[in-house]
Amino acid sequence: AAVLAHHFDRANETKAAIEYHRMAARNASLRFASSDAIAHLHRALELQERTHDAELEARILTQLAEALPAVQGVTGADFPDLFSRARRLRAGDAEAFEGALTLAWLAVANLMRGNDLAAETLAGELARIPSNPSTALLSALVTGAVLYHQGDITGAAEHVTVDNADAVHVPAVGPIDLHVALSTLASVVLWQAGRPATARAQAARALSRAEADAHPFNMLLALQAKAVVDFWCGDLSTAMASARRLQEAAAHQGIDDVKAISLMIQGCIHGATGSEAEAVAAINASLEALQAHGAVMTHSFLLTIAAEALTGLGRLERAAGLLREGRQQIADGDARYYEPEIHRL
Repeated sequence: AAVLAHHFDRANETKAAIEYHRMAARNASLRFASSDAIAHLHRALELQERTHDAELEARILTQLAEALPAVQGVTGADFPDLFSRARRLRAGDAEAFEGALTLAWLAVANLMRGNDLAAETLAGELARIPSNPSTALLSALVTGAVLYHQGDITGAAEHVTVDNADAVHVPAVGPIDLHVALSTLASVVLWQAGRPATARAQAARALSRAEADAHPFNMLLALQAKAVVDFWCGDLSTAMASARRLQEAAAHQGIDDVKAISLMIQGCIHGATGSEAEAVAAINASLEALQAHGAVMTHSFLLTIAAEALTGLGRLERAAGLLREGRQQIADGDARYYEPEIHRL
């Protein structure tokens, strides 16, 4: 496909070149060559300017935005901007699955930017789309994420435990398997809802599916959930193994905010087992990475678990400073799901 795209491009066969650049991008994504996929899609977008086809442009923008998480995570400015452009081109028409995806991702992008109200509005639009297994799974995932971000654990739990057995053939969203994403979210929500056994089952389910899928981005999602939930449930050796796998996978993919999460979990586990030097070193490394790169929807959570670990080690002044910073992060729009723990500590 890449060779044909090149030849059609040189021959000024615009529509054929666009088609084969998009096909080459899909093939590159299957090989985990996400940078190549993005290059093909940028070229398709340039060629599309000659066609004046708004729906085609929206599809390319959506495909490009879906490819970005495997390279940038979901922190890059291009991620929400591309979906916003696709949404404007479609003028609110979200009847097709492509349109539903645009709504879903735009809601997530607004969560990344701390705009809860816009995310909630978009989730509501998504929920009103005529339901089928694919859109129902999307709606459950997005609405659950919005409610969790707002700190409504009970409401989030009701959505993430939706029966998705019929949604067997839901297409992947770029590199992301929606079943993995939903199980990942369900695992952390259900632990906070007081259902630890179900939470661990969901985390194990996410990891099993991610291992079968083999795309590294799904592994990042699943390992993060597995490490956090096992840590919360007191299975420290299993949590440490998952956190180390997560660190290795994040480093390989070059996604620094996920690497920061893996280091923080390791630091907290060292703290829980009394390994003070290792705990402080890992926590400091994670905090430095957070300061440099940020962390999507998890900054206040990471500050809070660091504070708890440092409290256990007797470093109360440092812990109090992190809790103050965590409260400020929430005041500035960070996720509220771990806010009660800040007040408890």
